[in-house]
Amino acid sequence: MYGTEAMGVMAENLAEIYKISRKDQDFFAFRSQQKAFVAQQNGG
Repeated sequence: MYGTEAMGVMAENLAEIYKISRKDQDFFAFRSQQKAFVAQQNGG
């Protein structure tokens, strides 16, 4: 599965293969940012 494609291209390909919607991708990114913020606030 590893190749020479750029990370963004690979992400788009995987989203298509595994049927991950843009809405689901955005929600995952949003939650990830929330968790990172909380971790930073708590010294993590």
